[in-house]
Amino acid sequence: WSTHYTDKFIMDRNFGAASATRADGLAKTRGLYYQFGRKDPFPAASVQLYNVSGATVTAFTATPSDCIVRVEGRTAIKVAVQYPYNFYAPGSDGGDWVSDNPYGDLWNNPAWHSSTTKSFFDPCPPGWRLPVNGAWDTFALPGTNTSNAANYPSDYRLGNVQAGWEFYMSGFSGETAFYPAPGIRNSTTGAMSNERSVDYTWAATLNSNAKQGRTLHFYADGVYPQYAIHRGSGCPVRCIQE
Repeated sequence: WSTHYTDKFIMDRNFGAASATRADGLAKTRGLYYQFGRKDPFPAASVQLYNVSGATVTAFTATPSDCIVRVEGRTAIKVAVQYPYNFYAPGSDGGDWVSDNPYGDLWNNPAWHSSTTKSFFDPCPPGWRLPVNGAWDTFALPGTNTSNAANYPSDYRLGNVQAGWEFYMSGFSGETAFYPAPGIRNSTTGAMSNERSVDYTWAATLNSNAKQGRTLHFYADGVYPQYAIHRGSGCPVRCIQE
């Protein structure tokens, strides 16, 4: 970056991913999914959970293959903190998961910041934080929110376990960073959708629409580094150095 994040590094993988290498496939590169503003992650539907004794969990909810509790409707911030495994799906409204939030942006609001200015709700480890909107602008045409095909050195592989883009990190040659297409947990129902097809990676920035946040979004035919989606959606994140 030429501004804002000068001399900083972004993680080479989605937070929670076991690998940053495309050849390792979606199961190892997709990482965890977060609703906008929440600190607690959700797994993909096919992920196996274990209890503290190391035994597999096969009846976590009424839908054991999903590994989470899907709750229809919105909730208060304090309730979401008390029940980190609950995915709050706004239903037909499809917007925000929170019903009582006088503080606005939980990931980027000073009311929720520690002495280091990092939000208490930021899921990234010490020394890292979520990037703000604009962190992925280099993946698009300068000054736009549309894709720049010259930035993509490899095919997308739609529907394949290796689906995703390898972006050049500087200019149009050299080292690349792989971003998989892990799909999304739908804000309407909490169910997984569009795996091996699309990606939405959260930025810690609200959209002007009160129910939306900004993301890096891409699919086989385009890349949009400032795309807005509903905050009730479950999406991956990448952490950047503080």
